[in-house]
Amino acid sequence: MIKIIYYLLILALLSGCVSYTNLLTKEIKPNCPTTISGCFHYRLKPDNKDTVMLLKGFLTDVLVHGKFIEKTSDGILFDPSPNNNYNPPQNLYEYEDIKYVLGSNGKLIYGSFPDTAKLVPIFNLYMQNVADTFPGAENFRMSFKANEPFSFCIEPGKYVLKSINMNVINQQSSGLNEITFDVSDSLDNYIGDIYIDSLMEGDGRFIKFYNNVPSKKGRGKRGGIRKKDFVKIPAGLTFQPWYSEGHTGEHLFIIKDEMKVQSGRRKGLLNIGK
Repeated sequence: MIKIIYYLLILALLSGCVSYTNLLTKEIKPNCPTTISGCFHYRLKPDNKDTVMLLKGFLTDVLVHGKFIEKTSDGILFDPSPNNNYNPPQNLYEYEDIKYVLGSNGKLIYGSFPDTAKLVPIFNLYMQNVADTFPGAENFRMSFKANEPFSFCIEPGKYVLKSINMNVINQQSSGLNEITFDVSDSLDNYIGDIYIDSLMEGDGRFIKFYNNVPSKKGRGKRGGIRKKDFVKIPAGLTFQPWYSEGHTGEHLFIIKDEMKVQSGRRKGLLNIGK
């Protein structure tokens, strides 16, 4: 039995499994003196440059690309894009046949997304205290929902951000060792309002991500995840990183300081290397 336990321990050490401690929120531990706070803002972005209309179908819904003309009392006048050298004419679509019309800016022109649609990701930030040099240093995790302010209890010190996970379709960042932040004792340490893939102006940084989707047995010949097993994202929108302008596979992070100066709060935490 001792040999078996020893063998399993060696396997665990060789596997490289990373453990972490979840930081508690200020709501759970209201009397903690030192906190880290902020907000990650994120909206699904369009996956094309056209306006799209989702029509109800018999077996499956149909996504039509084109140009929105106008709403009328009888329906929506829509000009479909050319398809395979065929340029369909403008058509009036009745409201009862339309699920929604989505503009090229990602905003709904008509209709609504289904209740089952996932619109907001959960972010997981993994970090280490720089002073912890012991092999297998402890990792800490902050887990929070986008578009909602967060506040976590944390020990003072200097931290390095190891990775970011967007768990909507399990996207994982890479190469974040150059992002650090200092946490001051007995203060609310504000990292800022961070906008992801926003078109607003500001000091931005593209961060590389990849789809970290684990394989499962019994899902195809190679054990991959089938498309229908992915989270339900409304047609015409995407969580995927950028695939153009020289930033393939990267999400754009823009840091904005929206906190008014007040006693007991410190801002300007993030130190971002080039």
